[in-house]
Amino acid sequence: VLTEPSTPAQENDPDANHSDQAVGQAYLELLPDIRVTHDDPFGPPTAYWDTPGTGPKASYPMNFPEAGRYYVHLRAYSTGTEDNGIHVGLNNEWPSSGARMQFCTAGGGWSWSGRQRDAGGVGPCGAPKTIWLTVEEPGMNTVMISAREDGFEVDRIMLIKDLSDNTRICKPSGADDISCVNGSLENVDDVVDMAVELETETTTLGIEEEMHVTAIVRNRDGYDTAKQVVLNLDLSLGTKWDAASVDEACEINGTAISCSLGQVRPSGPENEKLFEFTLQPLQSGTLSIPASIDTSSIDDAPANDEASIDVDVSDENTLSQLTVEWSEPSAAWVVDAETVLQATVTSTGVADAEQARIRISLPGGLVVTSLPDSCTGVQAIECAFDSLPIGDDVVLSLGITPSNAGVYSAAVNATADNLDGEDIGATTIITVTEEAAPAPEPEPSEGGETPGGADTGSSDSGSMGLWLFMLLALVLISRERSLSPVRRVARYQVEPACASSRVSCWSLAALGAENPASNR
Repeated sequence: VLTEPSTPAQENDPDANHSDQAVGQAYLELLPDIRVTHDDPFGPPTAYWDTPGTGPKASYPMNFPEAGRYYVHLRAYSTGTEDNGIHVGLNNEWPSSGARMQFCTAGGGWSWSGRQRDAGGVGPCGAPKTIWLTVEEPGMNTVMISAREDGFEVDRIMLIKDLSDNTRICKPSGADDISCVNGSLENVDDVVDMAVELETETTTLGIEEEMHVTAIVRNRDGYDTAKQVVLNLDLSLGTKWDAASVDEACEINGTAISCSLGQVRPSGPENEKLFEFTLQPLQSGTLSIPASIDTSSIDDAPANDEASIDVDVSDENTLSQLTVEWSEPSAAWVVDAETVLQATVTSTGVADAEQARIRISLPGGLVVTSLPDSCTGVQAIECAFDSLPIGDDVVLSLGITPSNAGVYSAAVNATADNLDGEDIGATTIITVTEEAAPAPEPEPSEGGETPGGADTGSSDSGSMGLWLFMLLALVLISRERSLSPVRRVARYQVEPACASSRVSCWSLAALGAENPASNR
């Protein structure tokens, strides 16, 4: 609505007529003005157009003396926070550099602004010289304005080209003048400055106790929009942390949480992006919550792209610990012969291991021929226990029959729902041969022992030899008597020289025999 001093009051305009101080005593106002305060509704039909070019528009042909960038300034009358925004465009195009022109001048009468909302990292009012249009060809071009908030009032448009190479900062003054000061401002260079911070209400908690974490993401650049921005929290979910709740803009990606932000415009403190999470620690000790920002844009300050908070977690006697070890087999491994493979898992923590699970992984070539009752599987053996009390051992004995000779590696891993730390594991190397190795030849030992354990110098072996000899002598005597009726008793003695020999020997002497030739 073109508003002049003679324009009657509008039924849908809660503001007074402001033409008395407008340039030419005339201005444009976007009516109806539905939304006056922040608590008012957005319609009907609508009172807000955040996308440039979608709301009511006005066009102004202008003759540009040369091509290049022109900084855009508008003079507007604002009465509150809900009538202080507009978009600008050129030749029916709406570049991001012309979006969200912001006026923080409520109650100040007619005032100029060339600031983009949230630009420059200084808050929603934006930094100066952050609204511009790029003229590709000199001559006639059409400058356009597009509604962002209803009730907006504008009476003047000024476009200023910087001829100082960013050594002077110029802005409109009064109705038609320009004032300049020495200085420079950050410019568009397709380089951004993403930053992330983490906040939490505590850094000390107990195991499985919930804690709330807030990730704060900003683009601190004054002009450039960051593209393809992703927030990552690499939490080692499942081993160190559990995510009780995740921000609706995020998703769990394996052991991490990722949040896709898309494009992030320069943002001040009031327009930071906040992401809320609820986490539970699964381990005791010092656990970290790391966050990082990725973007396809060039970031000239990567140091603030990462943030981390350390949390001290107490187990409060609720966590378990496990140890695992392999036992050496009692016999060598031979193809087609069953051998017992044995692993021992011990509960060593301050609490029983709840829902303990033991996994034994066997390579091909080792065939399981017998399993404990608590286990199932063929190559991947799974053994489950509801609870392993503190100090108890679980001995798992598997009958294994190798099908091929070779060197094999077997692994055992143990875990529990309340395990303090990551899964515990151990490996063992198994060598399988085609047949059993022959027994080594026994070596004689000192003191006259023979491989069979005999010792010729011992009283036991000597006595045995003497008895055998006496038995033989009785047989011979009986035979002699049958040949000669006249005999005397023969006495037999062991030669002393034979007693120390490795081979037993005896000498027979018939004392006083009538027939020495018959002595045996």
